[in-house]
Amino acid sequence: MEEHTAALTDLKAYALETFQRGVPGLAVVSPGDAPHICAISLPGYPSQVVVRWLSDRGFCVSSGSACHRGKASHVYAAMHLSKGVRDGVLRISFGPENTRQEVDQLAQALLEATRDLVPARG
Repeated sequence: MEEHTAALTDLKAYALETFQRGVPGLAVVSPGDAPHICAISLPGYPSQVVVRWLSDRGFCVSSGSACHRGKASHVYAAMHLSKGVRDGVLRISFGPENTRQEVDQLAQALLEATRDLVPARG
């Protein structure tokens, strides 16, 4: 179990570094305590639009936890995040089968999303 947790922790750290380095404007909302979950945001890009765009390209991410489906997260509201950051939150989960190559592919897809999608106004 310790090896599994360590591998996920390393993969998540790699992902956060890769996302921040490769996607201008991306914000880490919460690196999270769990070794397999983190929250990022593409401020100005509505999360549901990005989730659908990524899904069309084979990536499975969510805009929040399953228990808050369709509702704004009270946790993100309590963090006093700007509306643009809150509206762009993506929840990324990792499993033992995920690789650094997949993280690199997701980082590239996030970058492409910021180029292809039109940011929300406001």
